[in-house]
Amino acid sequence: MIIVQHIQTAWSKASRGHPTATLRNAVPEALPLPKQVADRSANKLIEHAALFGEDDNFSSPRVSLTEETVGSIRIGCVRIEPQAEALRVTYEYDPRIGGMPRRYSYRGEPTNSSFDLCLNQWGRVKYNGRFSDDAGWWYLKVVFNIGWFDGVSQDVFVSTRPEHTIDQMATLR
Repeated sequence: MIIVQHIQTAWSKASRGHPTATLRNAVPEALPLPKQVADRSANKLIEHAALFGEDDNFSSPRVSLTEETVGSIRIGCVRIEPQAEALRVTYEYDPRIGGMPRRYSYRGEPTNSSFDLCLNQWGRVKYNGRFSDDAGWWYLKVVFNIGWFDGVSQDVFVSTRPEHTIDQMATLR
């Protein structure tokens, strides 16, 4: 089974400074999986999403659990593709999804990074961004914990370290 844990933290300019920034920065980059994940089918992609926001001081995430047939999927700036002997995870920067500042390679192309996971391995992709709309500026931190498992414990993402990490965290002003 493929597990995608998607942890998102959203805030406005009001939460940039102390003391709210301390609460925001305390949002974990990994959470225990819901108990029912271990009971799911081996040929499924399970997405465990947790969205934290400033409306409750980043304390009670809105959580969802969805199940799909295994196949290629894109969530945010992350693409997940099952291969014959591995699971390919790719970060593909898109300013509409990943926000500002722009991330470019040294050749001026959008930043793309990837890693392959073998069975019973997991990796992490994290990025952040700044966005604007009619209401003003808002900010986002996104963490994906992605694993390919033949069996999984609820605490796999909190009790073990990722095999691979893509870190596209930028300084947000």
